[in-house]
Amino acid sequence: MYTGDEDRRDRFARYLLKILERAPYENITVTRVAEAADLPKRYFFQCFESKDQVLCYALDQKLEMFAAKTGKRTFTDICSAVRLLFSFFKEERHTMRLYITNGQVAIIRDRCHAFLMKESQFECNLDGVDEEEERRYALYFIVNGIVGLLEQCVLEDSFSDEQADMLVNLVCRITGSASCSDDACAL
Repeated sequence: MYTGDEDRRDRFARYLLKILERAPYENITVTRVAEAADLPKRYFFQCFESKDQVLCYALDQKLEMFAAKTGKRTFTDICSAVRLLFSFFKEERHTMRLYITNGQVAIIRDRCHAFLMKESQFECNLDGVDEEEERRYALYFIVNGIVGLLEQCVLEDSFSDEQADMLVNLVCRITGSASCSDDACAL
């Protein structure tokens, strides 16, 4: 999906996120990112098509590192997926805030969905979900709801570990995922 030299991609991603801490996303230019990364602008376009693609790449990298730590998972209920994603959101709280406050929630949704669809990393055996198309839609439903909760918490400035845990438990109760009410699904 991504092209060009990995070190350059990493550098562009790192510097875009650093700039994003001080400037609104819409005010950040490719030229500014290239200058901050101390790389020629042409290298940017050898690696990425747009700033959005850099944000996708940065989030994919963070999700990959998270997956390496957590190992392969099997989902048998919604609660398992909710706990996993909220663990990631808590770990990457600062990054999530940057994306959300800069209107990039769609990237979080898209990348989290792609993350959960990776069969090499996850097996999704949700009760009543038998076909691939159903699995895809079920994961869209889960990810959209979870990211919506995250977005609301960030915008209300109330995203704490306690708030995240409360939301996970709420989703588990609402969806009837009682099997995760204990530590069975905890990371």
